[in-house]
Amino acid sequence: MLKILMLASLAAGVWLASTPLLRAAQNGKNNKTNAQKNDERRENDAVQKAQKDVNAAEKVMRDAEKSARQAVDKLKGAIRDQSKAASQIQKRRDDLEEKHGDLVGLTEARRTLDAARKAYGKAGSPILKRVTESPSYQEAVEMAQQSDRRLSALRDDTDLEDAERLKQMADAAKTKQLPARLEREALDAEESLKSERNALRAAEQAVAKANDAMDKAVEKDPELKSAKDSFESAKNQVAAARRESAKEAKQLADARQKLSREQNDLQQKINADRKDDNKPKNKSKR
Repeated sequence: MLKILMLASLAAGVWLASTPLLRAAQNGKNNKTNAQKNDERRENDAVQKAQKDVNAAEKVMRDAEKSARQAVDKLKGAIRDQSKAASQIQKRRDDLEEKHGDLVGLTEARRTLDAARKAYGKAGSPILKRVTESPSYQEAVEMAQQSDRRLSALRDDTDLEDAERLKQMADAAKTKQLPARLEREALDAEESLKSERNALRAAEQAVAKANDAMDKAVEKDPELKSAKDSFESAKNQVAAARRESAKEAKQLADARQKLSREQNDLQQKINADRKDDNKPKNKSKR
């Protein structure tokens, strides 16, 4: 009986002695679990916030794309209006020239100019053949074709500022004229064409003088004046539309860059969340 009581007392002592250790171990386990949960919650919150930022940036970009398209459409419409106004000016001027051309001598001056150009071209044909077959001329033709394509692209370019776009267009237009310049220089340098050249220049001066007379004769025509006013208005609208289109294009570019940054940030947050499994960190033994 005494032996049984001793064994029971020993077991009770061991249990009582071990209870604080068990409680401490359990508390430590609970503390680590809470820390894990807090880490996981912070990481999830970071991912969710990054996703919201991406969603917001996507909406801004979609709005910017819509505004940019509308600005481009508005610019194209303004260019069409300007072209239409220019055609109206030319049409009215053609009507007036048909009516007044004989009175101011413009009709006859143009006939003389056409004849002088044909005579000059016929006499200079051998010179032009030699020029156009030269390697330098062939190179100029290739450069002119490239410049022509560049001009077409620049007309629809809404990213450039007006001043820079006009400067590049002027440079491209100058390059486009290289073949014609080489032909003109070769003909001007040919002494045997002096007579035909002088006749051509005289005819050109006569046409210029007749055009001045025509301008004075029709300057007060109400339809022509209205067409010119429409053209100036359309030109101003084109300039304003170009500025607006350039502004919208820049805002779109900024929106795309911001979206890219937000997407990268989101991916980094996701990668960090996947990499960290939130397991308890082992403390180094001392």
